[in-house]
Amino acid sequence: MFAELKERLNLAQVLGRYGSLEENTTTLAMRCPFHNNDHKPSLHWWENDKHFYCFGCKAHGDVIDFVAKMERVSIKDAATMLARENGLDMSTYSNGYRRAMSQFNSDEDIELGTVSRESALARAILARSEPNLHPYLARKGFPKLKARVYKDSVCVPIYCNRILVSMQLIAPDGTKKFLKNCKTSRGSWTLGDLDAPGRIYVEGYATALSVWKACLILKRPMGIVVSFSASNLRKIAMWGEDRYIVADNDEAGLSAVENTHLPWWAPSTPGWDANDYALAASHHELAECLLKML
Repeated sequence: MFAELKERLNLAQVLGRYGSLEENTTTLAMRCPFHNNDHKPSLHWWENDKHFYCFGCKAHGDVIDFVAKMERVSIKDAATMLARENGLDMSTYSNGYRRAMSQFNSDEDIELGTVSRESALARAILARSEPNLHPYLARKGFPKLKARVYKDSVCVPIYCNRILVSMQLIAPDGTKKFLKNCKTSRGSWTLGDLDAPGRIYVEGYATALSVWKACLILKRPMGIVVSFSASNLRKIAMWGEDRYIVADNDEAGLSAVENTHLPWWAPSTPGWDANDYALAASHHELAECLLKML
């Protein structure tokens, strides 16, 4: 089944959302996302077998391996994502996993929390999601950015010890909800350069996107860690070299940074987060503020 899936994939279309591609005589090349400072594209793809190899860090695998690592999901879930996006039915799941997927065929299923194993439901939603534009992202200043979208909601996975444990769903109007009985304590989601030693801890998804864009402007590879709440930020923000916090300017956000002993920054306007600041000023202005902290 995986062989049939790989045969049907348009490699350039799949990879285009992860970076720009350069066409060579026999390969497609891109800057490797698995190691730092890849100024000259060193990761090469071979179209015939959908295989990649990085001449810098020696990472290798096929397109399913690549998507699994980029999306931080299992090989099976990565294959499911790609299959759904390309109209290929896959029925290679265990009975328990198929039952989990079958239990949310209507909008009410998530509300009712009919799946007892929350992580199974999160995996199933992520597998059924597709990369797409979204009104929430457009309103937050990212009209051309594609996120994982299930039905009409942006999917933000929640990991704990690298295991997918739950999901935050963001509606077009910005309403945020977690899966029923969601346990976000010490859970997080990281975007940006996952292999970079530096980390910036934030509360929300839109804040993370703005901080990520500011780091790109600064050409400073960082992992941006979404904590989902001020109280959880305090739990997961770990002391260490190259660790920082971008806080929301509200009582909970400012209180959360008091005892972390980490360098931090927050907008000066009460009630604002970094995304509010970037929308009012610019991401270049946000980058200048972060540069003073880093």
